[in-house]
Amino acid sequence: DIGESLTRVAVTDLAPQILAEEVFPTNLEISPRLVLAEVSACVTRLLEQLGRPASHILGIGLCLPSRIDYRNARVFGPCVMYGWEDFDIRGWFAGHFPMPVFADNDVNLMALAEYKHYWPNEEDFFFIKAGTGIGGGIIIHGEVYRGGKGTAADIGHIQLDLPNPPLCRCGKLGCLEAYAAGWAIARTLRDKGFEAESARDIINLVQRNVPEAIQQIRFAGRGLGEIVASVVSILNPSRIVVGGTLALAGEHLLAGIREQVSQRCLPLATRKLQISTARSDERAGVLGAAQLVIDERLQSVGK
Repeated sequence: DIGESLTRVAVTDLAPQILAEEVFPTNLEISPRLVLAEVSACVTRLLEQLGRPASHILGIGLCLPSRIDYRNARVFGPCVMYGWEDFDIRGWFAGHFPMPVFADNDVNLMALAEYKHYWPNEEDFFFIKAGTGIGGGIIIHGEVYRGGKGTAADIGHIQLDLPNPPLCRCGKLGCLEAYAAGWAIARTLRDKGFEAESARDIINLVQRNVPEAIQQIRFAGRGLGEIVASVVSILNPSRIVVGGTLALAGEHLLAGIREQVSQRCLPLATRKLQISTARSDERAGVLGAAQLVIDERLQSVGK
């Protein structure tokens, strides 16, 4: 799980359960070759720790904070992963670990892990990651829906029709991210004189009952709710789960989402709809990557 600030590398069994793991800072400003070399060295250390040879690896799954060309395991740009656009991830790994490699967007894999472990009976499931960025993941009849180019549920860059739209890091004005993402809320709180650089800093302020932080989280919840209401009208999911660091704000965030969905959607679409916080922890991405490998390899055996 290569994130914007941390990378988590794990070896799992087929449950999947983590057998060994390491976490270290991520520097996405260096070349993908250097990042993957660090990941590769970590995999080797973990296998040595477990006393397992590389030949025991069923496959490698990568969870990445970007749009992904799923079929070819390549990053679509532009994104926060500078230098990764169209980089041959599979080709690089082939020289180090000769087994199948799969890559997907982080929110898709968080959605997959959350769904498989906690909500397997929900056939139509929508997951929201509210953290440094904002994203969505769609599960339909137990399968991740990625869309034609892997950008399905990219809700963070849907634009809200509000006055004085703020600048988003994608270069557009008024994206949901520019109102509700961790980086944007932190920007607003810094302008108000608070020390806030990350989504975790925001949650720390909320947990200290700082009114300005709570106000911004509630505003973010209403913005999310406006977009989620459209998702409900289009997809009619049976459950919506909100994960990511900002979900730790609990009802301060969820109340705004529920309010907007209730106001904007027809009663038939919301009658049995459940909106809740994720049960997964910070390992959701890496467990989703493991689940992806397991599902893909079992499908290939079935064929």
